Amino acid sequence: MTDPATYLPILQSGRWFAHLPPDFAQPLIAMAHLRQLQAGEVLFLRGDAPCGLYAVVRGAISISGTGGRAHEARSALLTRLEPPHWFGEISVFD
Repeated sequence: MTDPATYLPILQSGRWFAHLPPDFAQPLIAMAHLRQLQAGEVLFLRGDAPCGLYAVVRGAISISGTGGRAHEARSALLTRLEPPHWFGEISVFD
């Protein structure tokens, strides 16, 4: 799998990461694990235990919500995130 540092130029093109102090940004990259999702694969569901901070470095991820009774449930696209967007469970649903 590719070294997460490979994506540093993409991450630095975003305002949030570009303004981090180096003593915070470098360990963040060092702890990173790359994860590639296939179309339709779920990263996490509402109510799952917190499991990380995420950055979109290639492609895009759609965030959707489902509401209504089980037999009438409907899904709605809430947002679509593209590089170099950072997000976590709380920020997505808050």
